[in-house]
Amino acid sequence: MLSGMNIQFTRADSLNDEFEMNLSKTNIQTHIEDLRQIGIPEHILSKKLEETIDFFRGIGICSCGKSAQNEVLWERYASTEGIEDGICIELDQDKVINHLLTKNVKIMTLLVSYYDNVSEILPWDLFLGSTIEKQFFLRLLYTSKLKSKWEAEDEIRFIYSEPFPDKHFRPLLSSKCLKSVYFGKDMSKKQRIEIGQILNRHPHIKRYFSH
Repeated sequence: MLSGMNIQFTRADSLNDEFEMNLSKTNIQTHIEDLRQIGIPEHILSKKLEETIDFFRGIGICSCGKSAQNEVLWERYASTEGIEDGICIELDQDKVINHLLTKNVKIMTLLVSYYDNVSEILPWDLFLGSTIEKQFFLRLLYTSKLKSKWEAEDEIRFIYSEPFPDKHFRPLLSSKCLKSVYFGKDMSKKQRIEIGQILNRHPHIKRYFSH
């Protein structure tokens, strides 16, 4: 992200979290059976399910934390075998959204909510409804996560809802979208110099050597 000055969206059906409510990977047959029991014809169920899965495949998700001081995020995503040698990049949310709009890339930001049982809070009947109802269902789908495993991450997501063929979509950002870079406390001198050389081209980006 820093060297390429871009932001990465991962297609929703490529998320590697087994607890994500990913319709192309999640077993939802129990919920489909419930809909059969109330008399929804099989051909309508099949058609609506495939339409929903196709729509979900086209959603791009960029997951972010809310705070550079979140120790769980540092441990999980910016450390190597307990060595905190990664970085945290602080973005200006409004500038990211506005810059991408100038490139005709429309995104939104949504907070993730955490539940004891994710599948039980989803109104599965809505995915058979109108376009607005289905969009509400899908919004719940990709902003709901399992509390026991993920609540400590306190996540916010950029959502891009136009289909793209590859696993990732990486639109370019202006350097003005970046506010700060936090260096991991165990980062080597060589790493700090390499990142510093990039940051020297963008003097407005602040540097913090401890979080």
